[in-house]
Amino acid sequence: MSVKGLKEMSARLNQELKSIKTKTDAGLFAAGNIVIARSKELTPVDHGNLRANQDAELEKSGLVSLNVRSNYALYVHENVEEKWRGLPRKSGSRGNYWDGGRSRFLETAMDETRGEVIDTIKEFTEIKS
Repeated sequence: MSVKGLKEMSARLNQELKSIKTKTDAGLFAAGNIVIARSKELTPVDHGNLRANQDAELEKSGLVSLNVRSNYALYVHENVEEKWRGLPRKSGSRGNYWDGGRSRFLETAMDETRGEVIDTIKEFTEIKS
């Protein structure tokens, strides 16, 4: 005994699952870019290297990494004392230390954008009939 249309139904189900996976990855990537955009706004700037070297990357399906690619990024991110905040830089033309930024810039960006991230992922993965 065979069930009529089982093969077609299975193919359609697989197609739908692939579509959901693709939409989820797109949503995760878009959400990652929301966090990175806010992180860049919160990142202290001297020459702009830390801001310029932040990105979101789809590692594999279901996994997006948030990257800050600089050899001193961890130092700045974790420098919660911000001892020099407000003091002029050696080259006075570049403003003061920590102007326009803060420590824990990536962590803060994740906290501040949590609702927008969730809404973005939901928007991408919503099943529309």
